[in-house]
Amino acid sequence: RLKQQARRLHQQARCLKQQARLLKQQARRLHQEARRLKQQARFLKQQAQRLHQQARHQHQQARRLKQQARFLKQQAQRLHQQARHQHQQARRLKQPAQHSKQQ
Repeated sequence: RLKQQARRLHQQARCLKQQARLLKQQARRLHQEARRLKQQARFLKQQAQRLHQQARHQHQQARRLKQQARFLKQQAQRLHQQARHQHQQARRLKQPAQHSKQQ
């Protein structure tokens, strides 16, 4: 009977050893997976930061372009007024000459 008990305990020990080995493998797999997920999280965080910076840069660029457009519009209006003024002046200068011709 002791022999039987010994055999049973030996078998149980072997079973537990195998279980321990399987658990160790599983733990290693989970650890690798966790490391992979951590790396991925870090990568995504960096990407988000990059995109945020890019968006900020584009926003600044858009603001600069808007300001430039406003400035060019004002300049165009100024030049238009100047041209109109010069045109009126030219007409005024032309008129007395016509009067003197008629006299």
